[in-house]
Formats: sequence, structure tokens, C-alpha cells
Amino acid sequence: MKRFFIRIFAFVRKEIINVLRQPRLVLTLVLGPFLILFIFGLGFRDEAQALRTLFVVERDSPLRPYVEEYATTLGPQLVYAGMTEDLEAALRVLQNQEVDDVVHIPPDAAQIIDRQEQVTFTIYHNELDPTQAGYVEFAMNIYVDELNRRVLSELYRDRQEQATGMREDVEEAQEVVSEAREALQRDDLPATRQQLQALNRALERYGTDPEDQLEGPAGSDDADAPDTLADTTILSQTLALLAGLSRDADALDEELDDPQIEDTETYSATLAQIDQDLQELHAILTTVEEVPAPVLLSPFLIETVNIVPVDLEMADYYTAGVLALLLQHVAITFAALSIVQENLLGALRLFQVAPVSPFEILVGKYLSYIILIGAILVLLTLLIIFIMNVPMLGSWGQYALVALAVTFTSLSYGFLISLLSTTMSQAVQASMIMLLASVFFTGFFQGLDLLMPWTGVISWALPATYGRIFYEQVMFRAMPVSQFLMLGLVLIGGVLFAVNLIVLRSRMVRH
Repeated sequence: MKRFFIRIFAFVRKEIINVLRQPRLVLTLVLGPFLILFIFGLGFRDEAQALRTLFVVERDSPLRPYVEEYATTLGPQLVYAGMTEDLEAALRVLQNQEVDDVVHIPPDAAQIIDRQEQVTFTIYHNELDPTQAGYVEFAMNIYVDELNRRVLSELYRDRQEQATGMREDVEEAQEVVSEAREALQRDDLPATRQQLQALNRALERYGTDPEDQLEGPAGSDDADAPDTLADTTILSQTLALLAGLSRDADALDEELDDPQIEDTETYSATLAQIDQDLQELHAILTTVEEVPAPVLLSPFLIETVNIVPVDLEMADYYTAGVLALLLQHVAITFAALSIVQENLLGALRLFQVAPVSPFEILVGKYLSYIILIGAILVLLTLLIIFIMNVPMLGSWGQYALVALAVTFTSLSYGFLISLLSTTMSQAVQASMIMLLASVFFTGFFQGLDLLMPWTGVISWALPATYGRIFYEQVMFRAMPVSQFLMLGLVLIGGVLFAVNLIVLRSRMVRH
């Protein structure tokens, strides 16, 4: 048993000394990832790209004043780059990348609105990156919604001014109806008719088509000005009710013209109903005046609350993925070059006649690289925690367990590559392919849920996938690692260890 451990640790000593003889390699392995993270944290801009936007609007378009007024105040992510009437010239400017996007407002916008249809703004951009192209569309939708809200807010403020005049007319009509009811109770029909005529005069301007009473925005003389509230607002319904009351009052006035009328209860009930309707209209108009335009047009706001126990910067968030990728790549690279190099140097021939078994060789190599990678991880962790101030909320025991499991499985992949490769270049290329696959399929740049389900076979075969998830749970959520995922990761490493042992035994027997 003593000789068994001596033979194993002979390989541990051999591999560690072989690496330590290369101080530049060790320095690169420790400082390289740290400097990449550090520079990324310093250089990352935690804000969305500002879009230089050129607008294409006809000179006589009724929307031009709105664009000129609002485009410079919609928000910091929209940089107003001017306005033109020539779409082709604007697209040439976009092609030359002098602007980020071009917004084309159709020349027949007023006619489209008159047909009670929505006007479509066409957004042109010149982005190759699908993510950036999606951002342009998302950002411009937000700004168009803000433009809609501001236009509607201005229209509504104008309606509030109209509601003030209407409320005053309703108050006057209420006084007249009250006096008419008193006169009717005294059977003073001439006085009642006189009050009804006064009521007609108070409401006479509401006896026409209600839509004709709604004008454009305050101060606008353009007949084609956009009016999306013309047939949908409370004011339109109010105008219709006032028109009906005006007609009812006029009909009641004509009926009271008959001198033979004796029963006035029906007319008293009609006046009471008119009085009640006027009270309801007065309450509605008062509400319209008092409700601020932003509250009516945007009644809901959002406030986001993140229940994650720590506020992460972008560089902090990527630390977990970088650590997982580093562990996997270093382990695979060390292991992939190990047996290939010894095979080329003829060391496997010596192992064949030496009193050492394939199991002892493999275990010794595993232990040596686990010790080396563990030391590298300790130094890198100290730099990340104390210089970059990356939070570490969970258990250090869990942190070490994740590193051990990821390193073990990664070494199993590396030794398999080494055993199947015949040259150093083959081993290096295979290691780089593993790294490239890890960049795209471990959720490092985009979540795993954004990938097609069949790619899960690749994702969950890579140790870095588990490492990234585990480190995010331990470092940022203070959660224990998933036992199910940990079992899956160790099982992959164990199966590959058995395969490596079989392949190495066959290679040594063949030699």
C-alpha cells in the first residue's frame, strides 16, 4: 500500500515541477483572467447606446411641429440628428453610418388619421448584430409610445379647457331648470316657458352634431391636425347628452305652448329628469377638469424590485462564468498535452516496464493538476474578491466543492483528448474547440433558455455550464448547489475516468 501511494505521488511531484519550471505560464494563468475581468469592469459602459436619429417628414405635414418639439426631449438614448424631406438622401446618410437610424413619417399621415387608422412610422437601421437590431426596434417603440402619450396629453389638456366652458354652461342650465321647476309648481306656465327658452339659449350651441363641437389642439388652425379623441372621449359623450337635453327642452317648450294644458305632473317629471342629468354631467365635467392628463393617459407606472441579495455590476456578473470557463479550459489544456507529450518523448515505454499501473498513472496526474489548478484558483479568487470587490455571499466550502467537481470532469475530458490525439497540435485544436463550444453553449453570453432544446445535449455535457450555474448560486445568491446537477457533473467525470483508464491500459499494453 505504501508503494502504491509513492508511485501515485511520484507523478504528482513530476507534473507540479514540470509546470513550476515555467513561471511565465503560471503568471499568465493567474494574472491573465484577472486583468481581462479588471479591464472589462473599467471599460464597460452600463448604459444603452444613444441612437443618432434622423427624421424624414414632409414640410407641410401636420406632425412636423410635434417632431420638432419632442424629438430633442424624449430621452438621452435618442440623439436628434435633424430633419429632412428626402428619404433617399437620409438612407445614404444611414448607409455611411453617419446616423444610427432613420425615422420615416408617411406624407399622408393626416389622411390616415382622418380615416381613423393608425399612422405607421418606418424605422430604418444599418445593424449587423441581431441583438443590436432588436435594441433599435425596442428603443424606437418606446419613443414612439412616448410621442403618442405627449400628443394625447396636449389634446386632453385642450379638452379640459373645453370642459371648463361646458361646465359653466351646465351650471347656468341648472339654475334655469331650477327656476323653471319652481314656476311650474306655481302653475305659472308663462314663467316656465320663459325659463325653458333661457335653457334653450344656454344649450343651443350643443344642439348640432357633437363631433363638430370638438376642435383641434389649442392654438391650432390646421384642419388636418390629428384628433384621435374626437369620437372616443367622455367629452364626446357629454356633448351628445347636452344635445339630447337641448332637444328635450325645446320639445317641452313647444308642448307648454298649448294653453289648454292642465296636468303639469308629466312636465314636472321631465324637468326633474333634466335637472338630474345636468347634475350628473356637472360631476363628469368636474372630474375631467381635475384629473391630470398624465394620470388619465398613463394611469399605471412600474417600479422594479430585485430580490437578489446583492446589487451586481456587469463585470461582477460575468465573474462566475469566467471562473467556470477558466477552470475548464486550464484543466482540459493541461491534461490534453500531458499524455501526448509523454508519448512523443517515449515515457509511455518506460511506464510499461516500470512497476506502475495505468490506474496509478492516471490518479497521480489527476491529483497533480487538481493541486495546481486549486492554487491558481486561490490566487485568482483573492484578486477578484479584494481588488475587484466581487461579492461572495455563500459558503467557501461550496465554492471549493464546485471547483473540485468542475476540475475533475474537465481533466477527464482533457485526458480523453490526450489519449486520442497523436500530435500536440491535435490536442491543442481539440482543447480550443471545447473552449469555443463553451463560449456559445454554456449560457455565458446568453441564457440557456434562448437556445433550441436539442442544444441541451451539448450544453449539459460541458463542465463550464455547471460551474457557471453553481458559482452564480454560491457567490451571488448564497444558495447551496443543486445536488442533482452536482451528481450529473461528477457522473460525467467518473464515466470519462473509466473510459480513460481503459484506453490508457490498452495503449500501454500495445507498447
